Amino acid sequence: MDMITLLNDPNSEKILQLEIDGTHYLSDTAYYSEPTDTPANQPYAPVIAQGGIPSYRRRIQELWGGRSLASWGEVSLASEIVNGVDFSTTSIRGKLVEGFVTGKRNLVALADRLQIIKGVIGSKSVNADGGISFDVIDDQSKFQATEFPPNRYDSATEVAGFPVANHGLSKPVCLGRCKNVPATLVDAGTWTYQVNDPATGSINAISAVYDNGVVVSTSSIDLVNGKFTLTSAPVGIVTADVDGVKDGATWLSTTTLIVDWLARNYGGVAGADVDISGLPSGVVGIFLNSSTTLDTVITSLLQGCLGWWQFSSTGQLRVRQISAPVSGGKIFNEKKQLSELVFTEDDELYWSVPLLYQRNWQRLEPASSVAANQATWLRSEGYESRTEDAAILAAYDYASTASRLETYFDVKADAETVGTLALAMFGVPRYRTVVDLPLTAPLTQLGDSIEFQDAGIFDGDYLAIGLTDEWDEELPVVKAEVWG
Repeated sequence: MDMITLLNDPNSEKILQLEIDGTHYLSDTAYYSEPTDTPANQPYAPVIAQGGIPSYRRRIQELWGGRSLASWGEVSLASEIVNGVDFSTTSIRGKLVEGFVTGKRNLVALADRLQIIKGVIGSKSVNADGGISFDVIDDQSKFQATEFPPNRYDSATEVAGFPVANHGLSKPVCLGRCKNVPATLVDAGTWTYQVNDPATGSINAISAVYDNGVVVSTSSIDLVNGKFTLTSAPVGIVTADVDGVKDGATWLSTTTLIVDWLARNYGGVAGADVDISGLPSGVVGIFLNSSTTLDTVITSLLQGCLGWWQFSSTGQLRVRQISAPVSGGKIFNEKKQLSELVFTEDDELYWSVPLLYQRNWQRLEPASSVAANQATWLRSEGYESRTEDAAILAAYDYASTASRLETYFDVKADAETVGTLALAMFGVPRYRTVVDLPLTAPLTQLGDSIEFQDAGIFDGDYLAIGLTDEWDEELPVVKAEVWG
């Protein structure tokens, strides 16, 4: 039987299953797999408590971009003993856990069940009555625990001329096109500087080197090691314009390329599990020379283009750009239910969006010989622009100016394209509500557009910005927060 049909049938038995680390097989009722399944003839211990698999909640944190927030809560087992293993004393923290919903074994093959959870086990608690509970968390936790840039200078392993004062500093990383990045002195005897950690890969180009904003000559440029050497001692702050890391022969120049590379090389995500689409294709640049975390780097890049990211229930990294809801989505027209919804108007309505682009990664007081326009830029965070629509202000006199959208684009036009998108989203009144949606194939995802046809004056297209899948009911349901 088709899983969506089974789940929407109140008379069909629904069975919840958990698999931990490919070793422990659990269920909320006695179950074993068929000889033709993989694994074959596998018994599932009936230890999941009633209501033991929590709701799967995920929500786009900010419509202005960033991450999504996901939560499963606690999984509850009626017994701490599973197939002779005492989970109360056995370490299960960090183990892979996958959850599924299926039907009777003679109705649904194991390969056709629906996956509802993929993550790792967090903390656990042992109940006084002999049960056990544990948190399930997704791979955002791994990204939050991963330091980036990944390496630090150690004076014991550097050349004799390495300044002791730079010991312990993060080795810099240039991703995309970065203007006026501070260079780290790595050999005081030869005036050699570094702008990228070679452990992250060779870089594409060092297009200019500056001393207090004045272009200076170099005796050598080493793209493999991210270094350059000056021909004479500098008098001020040494900086450079850098086209950063390459992935093989490909220069990582766009948000899509950079996020994909970070996820695969530092987040441990398999290439097949990276699902990125719809992000802008303009050249961006982000320079990192102090310790942060992988999730912060990715979130910052995506905030700069109204993008967001999440891990799905199957463990896939999904990255998308937020946009206003569009027609062509799933249609819902349960008249009684939709007519009873309460819609709340958003406070955000903007007619003007300030923008930051072509960031200056080292603010400084330039030499007097630097041209006036360049000197102004060197003293600033970067160039500024804005997108505006006076017609919005004319129609809604309470419309205001948004906070500055801090993009990572190198080119003004690319930044302004995102500003225009922001006005399309927030230049008209928007409304939110929460509605119960039936399970459909494919399952509703964050960022999907849906259409209401029987919501009275609120008929139209909405964006799914928050979803909660509840599996422990007679009829599983999706509680959706929508915006449009």
